[in-house]
Amino acid sequence: MGSIPTASTNFSLEIEGSASTEHKLNSSSASGGLIPPIKPVPLKAHSCELRTVKVPFEVKHKHLVARVIYAPSDGLYHASFALASKRIKRAAKTPESAESRILEAMKLAGQGQMNIAAMTGSNLERLNTAVAVLGAEGFNDPLAVINEYINLKRMAEGADIPAAINFYKGSFRSIKRVPFSEAADCWLKSRKARWAVDTLKEKRKRVRNVVDVFRIDACDITYEALELFFVSLNHLHPKSRNHFREVMRGILNYCVDRSWLDRDVRQRLDSLLKNEFAPGAAPQIFTPLQYRLILANADPELLPMMVIGGLTGARPAEIRRLRWENIWDRVRSVEVEAKQAKKRSRRLVERLPALESWLEPYRLKRGLIWAKSEGCYNKCYGKLKSSLGICIDGKNLLRHSFGSYRLAMLENVGKVSLEMGNSAEMVFSSYRELVERSAAEEWFSIYPENNKNKIIKMA
Repeated sequence: MGSIPTASTNFSLEIEGSASTEHKLNSSSASGGLIPPIKPVPLKAHSCELRTVKVPFEVKHKHLVARVIYAPSDGLYHASFALASKRIKRAAKTPESAESRILEAMKLAGQGQMNIAAMTGSNLERLNTAVAVLGAEGFNDPLAVINEYINLKRMAEGADIPAAINFYKGSFRSIKRVPFSEAADCWLKSRKARWAVDTLKEKRKRVRNVVDVFRIDACDITYEALELFFVSLNHLHPKSRNHFREVMRGILNYCVDRSWLDRDVRQRLDSLLKNEFAPGAAPQIFTPLQYRLILANADPELLPMMVIGGLTGARPAEIRRLRWENIWDRVRSVEVEAKQAKKRSRRLVERLPALESWLEPYRLKRGLIWAKSEGCYNKCYGKLKSSLGICIDGKNLLRHSFGSYRLAMLENVGKVSLEMGNSAEMVFSSYRELVERSAAEEWFSIYPENNKNKIIKMA
């Protein structure tokens, strides 16, 4: 045991020139073990060896410059550079690795692959794994997969996509896929017996128009597709667009009844299929003087069409289906049978004295009142108006004239609507206050000047 030095203890100075004892310090220890040689600290140490970067060093690639610096907080070398308001970063355990990684990112950025360059190592690994998984499943276009996924997420409106798909499959399992064109044709065939020939012709024309647009299965009709269809009809009058709505309602309801379209899908289309307000313009009509000229100048074959149209309000198509028996077999009425009427509803119209007077020469005739074609009628009618200088167009001019003058004469919307086969609302909105009562009296007082001894023989 060593002694404790006291205040009187004296240490002699090292004698100059005495031998060094450093070799003893490096060769042995108090316990007898060897002491490793002490490595002297160099005057200048490499920053990497000191595990610190006192001054960041730079890595350059073309116009890009990155800085590398050591962070004692996490023991990593951090490299970064800025490009297009983004800072691209890389980190590594050694400065060489940090330099290599940031240089690779700079090369990608220089090639325009900014998004990839901005990814960290873990994200790059996930990207490579995702591409590999897609390839294994047969999806070779990642962009197409991404677009489809985004669309599904939007359509699911926050719901889980697998759950939404399972719900869809469960809801539509019983829905049969039928082309919309086939569904429309079946609907027409099921309804055609209820329509007059002219009405059926109009329906077929509109069905052709919608079939040309919806070349899909009936169950695939969507709100967006139907909305675009009606937008394309904006150039038409609201009444014409409502005619197309009527056709679409009929077809889609028919599809629901036959399990070709889901009922919930059909209900979501209600707002588009509801008729819009269609302000009705006042119909064009003949004046009493024009009608008098028409009756006075019509040939014997065309005259009955002019008389019946202006004094019963029957449509030209209905008159072409009428027979002389419909005029004379009843005591005081002209009968339009259900099979002859446009809306397949039988109606009676008072046989006015003026009508009897004009048609008296035809009392012995039987059969169709007009035996020729619709085209022949239109040609004769148009030629007659042209010869008289009447430039009003419209196939129902005589019908509209009758409705206007008849309502002014009777002031009874209900009776006029029954005679014309229209709703009271339509008669009121279309014909009310179009003419004065005096003009109505003049219209229904037009008689032939002299019909004595003028008898049309029975055909």
